[in-house]
Order: sequence, then structure tokens, then C-alpha cells
Amino acid sequence: MAIFTKKRIIKVVLIAIFLVGLVFAVQLQLGLINIGQEFGTYGPYNRTLNTVEEMDEFETVSSRLRRKFEFGYLSTLENFSLKVKDDSGRSAIITFDKNTPEFNESDREGLKTIILEKANNAFAQTETR
Repeated sequence: MAIFTKKRIIKVVLIAIFLVGLVFAVQLQLGLINIGQEFGTYGPYNRTLNTVEEMDEFETVSSRLRRKFEFGYLSTLENFSLKVKDDSGRSAIITFDKNTPEFNESDREGLKTIILEKANNAFAQTETR
């Protein structure tokens, strides 16, 4: 093969790799794929889920999320909830709604405080029933 042909093949391969990476990144950002990324559409959900998993106080039992498809954004996360269980076996459902400070919290320590507060409130409500 001529040197010119080898250089052209290398350029085509590099451009193809770049384009595939770009398409994948756009899919992550727009919420077409959820692989645990803490940015984009699934960012608040994955960040909260990861924070609960890091905490010694709780264990995640289940989770739920609700997405809304919009033409301008393709997909948005409207709300999500996690069912957590503490060491004594009590369970609580903590919910995060779009456009609230808790939903947009990105600081791990702040998020841990919010999770503890929401779970303790849910535990208190179930005990008073």
C-alpha cells in the first residue's frame, strides 16, 4: 500500500472512533442510555442511588423513576424514589421531585443529610400510624 493510502485509512479510522464516541456521549447526556453516569438525564437518580449505596445506615431495596419525553430535550427525569431499609429492618420510601433543591443536590455530604432526613421522617410517619 502506498503511504498516502495508509494515512487516509488512519484518518478515517480515527474520525470513525471519534464519531462513535461522540454519539455515545450524546446518548448518555440525553438519557437514551443509563449506565450509572452521574450527569445528564439520569444524573440526579444515579448520584442519589450511589450515595445510598455508600452509606452504612441504609440498604437499597428497590427504586423507581419516571421519565417524560419532550421534543425539545428528548427526555427528562420527572421524579424518582428509593425504598431503603435500615439495620433494624424498617423500610422507608424517599422521593425526589424535579425542580426541588434535593433533586439538584450534587454535594455527597449534602445528599447524605437529605437522605437521612427524608428516611427518618418516613420512619416517624410509619411509627405514628
